[in-house]
Amino acid sequence: MAPLRHPRLWLFIGLCLLAMLAVASLLPVQLDRGGFRGEDKLLHLLAYGAVTAWFLQIFHRPRAALAWVAAIFTLSLGMEVLQHWFPPRSPDVRDLLANTLGIGGALLLSLTPLRHTLQWLERRIWASGVEGD
Repeated sequence: MAPLRHPRLWLFIGLCLLAMLAVASLLPVQLDRGGFRGEDKLLHLLAYGAVTAWFLQIFHRPRAALAWVAAIFTLSLGMEVLQHWFPPRSPDVRDLLANTLGIGGALLLSLTPLRHTLQWLERRIWASGVEGD
């Protein structure tokens, strides 16, 4: 497939997603929605998986992709450590495991046609007459 038409836009959105993930990791939020046990672990898996998948769609070359994977894992680890100083949050190795599983899932998805989702989205948006150039 052709490269992304607006890579800087997608990178900016991805960096915003990372910032929101970091802030959400430190906010004093307690999940008590009457959900199922382990609901927060599923949210960790989905959040880190989604953000990793986002960057793997922008950066296809192995070295760049692995650098982003390492950076996102490092962010995950850092957020867990920082939670020690942000009560009522507390570090949890199970959160780190869920984050890592999400990152790994995104790596697996990057081997499928889903790795072209942003390219598909660009074709749909800009084919409909929306132009940002």
